[in-house]
Amino acid sequence: TDTQIKLRGFRIELGEIEAVLTASRNVAQAVVIMREDQPGDQRLIAYVVSKNGARIEARELRRQIEKKLPDHMVPSTILELDRLPLTHNAKINRKALPAPAEIHNHLTETLVQPHNDTQKSIARIWREVLKLEAIGIHENFFELGGNSLLAGSMLARLRDSFEVDLPIRAVFAAPTIAGLAREIDAREHARVIPAATRSKSRARRRLSFPQERLWFLDQLNPGSAAFNIPLAARLTAPLDLAALKRSVEEIVRRHEVLRTIFPARNGEPTPMVSSTTEVDLALIDLTAFPEAERETRARAIVNDETLRPFDLANGPLLRTTLVRLAEADHIFLITMHHIASDGWSMVLFFNELSRLYEAFSRGKPSPLAALPIQYADYAAWQRDWLAGEVTQKQISYWKEKLGGELPALDLPTDRPRPNLQTFNGARKWLVLTEAQTEALNELCRREGATLFMSLLAAFKVLLNRYTGQEDIIVGAPIGARPLTEIENLIGFFLNNLALRTDLSGNPTFRDALARVRQTALEAFANQDVPFEKLIEELRPTRDLSRTPIFQVYFNLFNFTEELSLPGTNESISFVDAWSQSAENFSKFDLTFYAGIDERKLKLAMVYNVDLFDEASIVRMLAHFESLLDSIVANPGKAISDLTLGKFVVGSHSHPALAGYGRKPTHAENRFNGFVAPSKPLKRLINGQWSSSAPQLRQGVNEKESQYPDAPTNTWHTADAQTVRQAEAYRTDFVRFERSEIEQSIASRFEQQVRKHPANTAIRSKRYDWSYAELDGIADRIGRSLACLSPEIESVALLFEHDAPMIAAMLGALKAGKTYVPLDPSYPPERLSWILEHAQAGALLTNDRNLIAAQRLAASGVRLINIDRLSAVDREIDLPAPGSDRLAYILY
Repeated sequence: TDTQIKLRGFRIELGEIEAVLTASRNVAQAVVIMREDQPGDQRLIAYVVSKNGARIEARELRRQIEKKLPDHMVPSTILELDRLPLTHNAKINRKALPAPAEIHNHLTETLVQPHNDTQKSIARIWREVLKLEAIGIHENFFELGGNSLLAGSMLARLRDSFEVDLPIRAVFAAPTIAGLAREIDAREHARVIPAATRSKSRARRRLSFPQERLWFLDQLNPGSAAFNIPLAARLTAPLDLAALKRSVEEIVRRHEVLRTIFPARNGEPTPMVSSTTEVDLALIDLTAFPEAERETRARAIVNDETLRPFDLANGPLLRTTLVRLAEADHIFLITMHHIASDGWSMVLFFNELSRLYEAFSRGKPSPLAALPIQYADYAAWQRDWLAGEVTQKQISYWKEKLGGELPALDLPTDRPRPNLQTFNGARKWLVLTEAQTEALNELCRREGATLFMSLLAAFKVLLNRYTGQEDIIVGAPIGARPLTEIENLIGFFLNNLALRTDLSGNPTFRDALARVRQTALEAFANQDVPFEKLIEELRPTRDLSRTPIFQVYFNLFNFTEELSLPGTNESISFVDAWSQSAENFSKFDLTFYAGIDERKLKLAMVYNVDLFDEASIVRMLAHFESLLDSIVANPGKAISDLTLGKFVVGSHSHPALAGYGRKPTHAENRFNGFVAPSKPLKRLINGQWSSSAPQLRQGVNEKESQYPDAPTNTWHTADAQTVRQAEAYRTDFVRFERSEIEQSIASRFEQQVRKHPANTAIRSKRYDWSYAELDGIADRIGRSLACLSPEIESVALLFEHDAPMIAAMLGALKAGKTYVPLDPSYPPERLSWILEHAQAGALLTNDRNLIAAQRLAASGVRLINIDRLSAVDREIDLPAPGSDRLAYILY
């Protein structure tokens, strides 16, 4: 029927929603329908008629129905009509209900207009920032398309107009013109942030704090392309090459930072501005190649260009490349170093390029107004401003927020963390549907949060579920442009924020979002302290294996401008802008990117390949998608109950799940009854099991590995196990004493030899050895290896899988050497590579494999044939290697 619909998997009775609406004191009639104004974008729309002309407060009405209805039954939009359309039978004509856009257009004439000077000034600023024609004083800034970045721009303009410094939290607390007007009128008008002015002297230029950070990083890692920012545009129309080149050169003339270089004097960076504005626009013509090859070659050119490093001392720090695929088909690539630009600056660059190209291609002069200041003026202003009390006030906040011992995020990794942090990276993508994206945006509107806050909250919930940790710090960039003078200035304005959130108490997602929102607003209000200054003040415990303060990073791109060149059909690939050059670099364990592209939310994870496998990251992104769907469906659920994936768990397994996944300590307690106290084993069990516990309660995993649902490495050794089988592991453990656990393998074997010397240790087709015989052979091998140079730490073993291999393994362990097993069936080239890579100083073999071993040993490796060992002096002492010594290397 028309009154029963299915939305996002839920069967909804529209009459139930209408009954709740009409129960409100000011609503006389209500009708709810499902609309799909755009393909895949299904929404509930409510139309209400007031009682006797009484005013209906949409926000209050929404609060009332949210208390009585589940989230999937709350209308995304509530519209007020004078009367409901009727059929000729006097029934409500649902098909005649107007579209929301029609209602808004009709009501623009009746929007409540500003009625005092403060409101009029705010309305003018909102129109400029939001690019809207008409705005009522009771309309919500964020519902009109505002976000944190636009809020910052709006506050800077309010500061100039009213000489009052409002924090960004004021916009969230009063997101209407009327509310902000009351806030401004109640405050004392005094300019807190001084204006920036153009410096008359250029004798001594200074770097901004962000530039200084990147300069020192470049000195530590010269020749790196990690801080390249590329942006590629596809231009599919005839191109005026001269106008394009002149447009780029005019931008370089306008923005001194694009022709600034950074040579060092006495170990300190000294910025210098070049007087030349000429740009080398490299033209690469691929039209001579077959059409099928051009795309591949173009992509290779773009990749090579984005990975080519910059020379900060000599410049230039801007490169332009035009790849011609056909007469009317080009790829235009801009690459800048981060020290001269940032993500928003790239958008500004293309905005100016568009306007300049239009003018120059028509023979007209530049339409752009002169810039009030240059980036060097901002850098000087920043240092002067932050030398005052502003810095101390903000540092006090950060010391309170981040003081003491900071938690390191212990994500379950696929490999042990190297002692020295590496930066080798890779990237995986996930694109949500339009329907998923719109549902997420609707959640943001309902909860009074930005997309940044909602995605960050969801990401923190994911990290909580993967680690079991409740105190989570995530890094995020902030585009600090506190002055109207720098709104249109190209340069590096980013600062890093450490966003710390407490997720203890198993809150609902709605509560978790409120906590993240509070954290973000506080951080925004204290965003001016350079991150390097913060590290200097906090002095966190240094760990060379990971970044200080936070190990994961979250970055939301807000590209709201429509970028185009007149006369072309341009498509800018934000894939390149995000991480085309950076995908080979991972500055953190994980960097999470998100952004809206063509009404779809694109997600990317850049990860450290020395810690994570690709399959683990693919699984993590899939979990995040499932988590977002679960959040949108019911944000009132506790975060531990939100669905993390699609699991198949039979009802018979449910009792076995009891107790798991609550907290890591519960998982630890599972072992106390059958494992004797041992610190090394306890660390192993706690680390591996606790990393799985937050997800184990979800049940058996999806496809890759059914038990558990997290990337793990040493603990789970079997194929897919049911949860009931996991419980059975408890009876499979043998109880060991601490003294036994901490002994080496060789020592434990020798104890068995003393207890049962005559018992059979190995029986195969060729061999039948007792424990005493096996020990004797292993001793001879061990003493032979002990005679080698102490510099030889690893030895290779070339044997079939039979008794001599076991004897050689034991002999190597007795001698304190690391053994490297080689399979004779492997290709010789593979065996040679393993020998070289493992740096094996000796090669053990027997008569059966002697010829192959002699070929391998030709490279200079010491060859030992265990079938031809001469008598070895029994007085040679074998070392007593500790249990923590490296035992073997497997390839």
